[in-house]
Amino acid sequence: LKVKNDEDNRTEVVDAHRCETVNSDLTQVHLVDDLTKLPDLHRPALLHALNSRYDKDKIYTYTGLILLAVNPFKEMNLYGKKQMTPYMNSQLGDILPPHAYATAHRAFLSMLEKDGRNQSILVSGESGAGKTVTTKIVMDYLT
Repeated sequence: LKVKNDEDNRTEVVDAHRCETVNSDLTQVHLVDDLTKLPDLHRPALLHALNSRYDKDKIYTYTGLILLAVNPFKEMNLYGKKQMTPYMNSQLGDILPPHAYATAHRAFLSMLEKDGRNQSILVSGESGAGKTVTTKIVMDYLT
């Protein structure tokens, strides 16, 4: 396998079995709202992206249609009528930041589009992870 070093343009021949794939730009992973859009889908890349987003106070991240929430263990100004409004006024397909409000809104719109067909939202996590708080946030949005 020929490998080119970007810093000095030097080319080396290396054994392919000794190489591993590394994301070349890990500095911007906090901008990735959906982990399925990461160039490398392996545990270290996923954890790095979640940690980078957490460091920027972005506690919500999508994995496809699944919303992941990392408990911030601090008060954050993420909830209330002002923060709800963009989600309430959105349509399916609108691109808004990941949030519990987005998940609740998607379930509500899906119910309307499917002639009142019931929808469900599963809130899962370990003890102390914030399941009760998240459920209250979703219920607040839906009422």
